[in-house]
Formats: sequence, structure tokens, C-alpha cells
Amino acid sequence: MKLQLKRLCVAALLVLALQPIYLLALVATDYVAPPELRRERMQGIQLTPTSTTEECVELGTGLQPGVTGLYNAIMSARPLADKGVPCDFLLAAIAKDPSVTWWPYPRYWHGYRVLVDTWLTYLPIYPLRYLMLAAMIAGLTWLAFELRFLIGAEGALALIVPTVVLSDLWFCWIYAVHAIPIAFIFAGSAFVARKARRPDRDLILIAALLGSLFNYIDFLHNVPWQPMLIAFVALAAGRRGSEAFAIVVAWFAGYSLTWASKWAIACAAGVKWSDIFEVILYRLHGDAPGYVSHSFLAPSKKVFLYLYHHEQSAMLFLILLPTLLLPTLLPVRWPNLNRFAILSLPVLIPFMWFELLSNHTQIHAWITYRPLASCFGILIAAAIIASRSAQPPLAFQTTRREHEPDVVPQQQRAD
Repeated sequence: MKLQLKRLCVAALLVLALQPIYLLALVATDYVAPPELRRERMQGIQLTPTSTTEECVELGTGLQPGVTGLYNAIMSARPLADKGVPCDFLLAAIAKDPSVTWWPYPRYWHGYRVLVDTWLTYLPIYPLRYLMLAAMIAGLTWLAFELRFLIGAEGALALIVPTVVLSDLWFCWIYAVHAIPIAFIFAGSAFVARKARRPDRDLILIAALLGSLFNYIDFLHNVPWQPMLIAFVALAAGRRGSEAFAIVVAWFAGYSLTWASKWAIACAAGVKWSDIFEVILYRLHGDAPGYVSHSFLAPSKKVFLYLYHHEQSAMLFLILLPTLLLPTLLPVRWPNLNRFAILSLPVLIPFMWFELLSNHTQIHAWITYRPLASCFGILIAAAIIASRSAQPPLAFQTTRREHEPDVVPQQQRAD
């Protein structure tokens, strides 16, 4: 425990060291991709018929002319117009409509701008969308590849298929503000799965850095997805429960510390803490008549209902999936319930997050539900792993060294 606490402290120092780099990267973006040049390049941009508020906010953030790169990096103002919705505001800002005003939006890091703004300054938006598709496919393929070595082909299939079938990965690649974090979720989880197969002591540090980077590029969309996946691969690799817990804590510590850094920078620039704190409280349990219920487990119910009503045919396929996998498990064995319960613990992470950010979860159920897809996959994969006869996990079969203190004795790995 002392060693894990020491590693958490080291991870916190490294995350703090990243904060000025984050800020400088956004400042530099305005010099590499000046707002005026980006505005000219977006003249005549064709938004898709299903363009979302998030996409238009993404494209309009930092577009304010006549301000310094530091101002745009901290305030990240977005356009407002006399009438319409965010996509109308974006088009008005591109057309230099005099009615447009700029609303400071300093609560989040907006690290996706480093890639998106630079790209749109010199290239059309359509190739960017296909680049995002390629990034998502690459991240998911890498994760499937690493899971294949960690838990076997049937376990990897059990996790990946529900993730794809029960989510909107099929079309969310159109929006960079969604695609960039999702690609990072899969790629980061694959990296942890690779490291977990070896007696590596750096998983806590890696988790903290992943959480910090995710906060920098994400828009508060699918926060619990990656910590759930990395907790599962750590347990599946035979890591102790205490280490898996420390990995999750490190991820959220890196995420939270990076967010707190953004708030501190914004306050130093003149933003009132009361304004930021008011939004924090709203996202937690604020009122939104017609959207938010304060009844017990209302957020979890909301995301489940969204998944069911929008993915009914996929849900039927998922019910059939265990049957499709049975031939690979013959002779069929009853799962070790203790091991199944331990491997399934990570699925609690999204629900804890849903309840914590009750308001945000319910208002944005069409986004926040995505980790549920992998929850089903983890449960099926856990049942497959727990049904196997006792044997050393793949993670340490070829890499164990007697002098490595982090390698768990075989009879204890299920714990």
C-alpha cells in the first residue's frame, strides 16, 4: 500500500508538470491556425444534416477574432447570435454577422482544438472525418488484439462485439469532438492491456497520465469508459484487487487534477470561482424540468432506457451472443462465481459516475450511455474467463521472474 501511495504521489507531480504544456499547446494553436484564417477556410462549410450542438461548439470554440492566443486558450469563447441554435451561431460567426457575440467558456480544457483547428486551417473537413474513422478503427483493433493475448479470442470477441453493436460507433466518427476521445479510450486501454501482461510496475503512473490526457481532449462525454476497461484488463491479467483499485484511483486523480488546473487558470485570468462552481453543482444535481429526475437511480435508468429504445435489434443479438460462443467453451463449465464477481466489479464504475453527475447524465443520455455497451461485454467476458479450469493467466506465463515482487503467486491470482 505504501508503494502504491508513493506511485500515486509521483503520478500527481507528473500530471501537474503537464498543465503548462497543455496551456502552451493551445496558445500555440492560435499562431499555427489563426482564427481569421480558419474562418476563411470554413466559408461555405457544409454541416451534415445530423450536425450536433457539440460539433458546432467544437468548430466555433477559439474562433473569436482580435484576441490573443492566451485569451482563446483560457476563455475558449464560442459564438452566440440573435436567434437559432449553436450551428446557426457558427455559420453566423463564419459569415461575420455583426449580431454575433462571444460567450467565454473557460470551464473545460479544449485540447481537441490542437488537432482540429490546425487541420481545418489548411485542409477540408471531410478528410478529417475519415481520419477520425481510421483512428477509431485502429484503437479498437489494437484493443481487440491485446485482449486476444490477455483473455483469449472468445473473451476478446465477447467484449468487443457488444461495444460495437450496442453503441453509436457506426456514425459518431463524423464528429471529431466525439471520435478523438473514443479513439483515445480504446488505444489507452489497449496500451494498459499490453503492459498488464508483464510484471510492470508503472500501471498507476500510466493510468494517471491517461486520465489527465483524456480530460484535456474530452468534452465530458464518456468519462468512466476508459477506467472501467483498464480496471478489467488489470484484473484479467491477474493483478491484485488493491492494485486495480489504485489504478482506477490514479486515473480519476489525473483526470480531476487536470480539470482543477483549468479552473485555477481560469480564475487567475479573472473568471469568478462562483460562476464555475455554479456550473459544477448544476452538472451534479441541477434541476432541468422535463429532463432530470432526482429519484433514486434515475440516471442509470435513463441510460438503460435510451440503450433499449435505440438498440432493440442489437439487444436481441447480444442475448444470443453467449449461445454463439458456447461451442468455443465446450466442455461447458459452471463459472467460478467468486472469480466472475471480481472480474465484473469494473462495471460498477460507470454507474457510480452516472449517479454522481446525475444532471449531465440524464440531459446527455444519448452520449453518456456508451460505456453500457462495454459493461455487457465485460460481463460476458468475465463469465467466459471464470468458466475456465484453474490455470495461470496468460499475462505472466512467459514473463515471470522469481525476483519480481509484483508477480502474484498462482493460487492467489484469482483474488
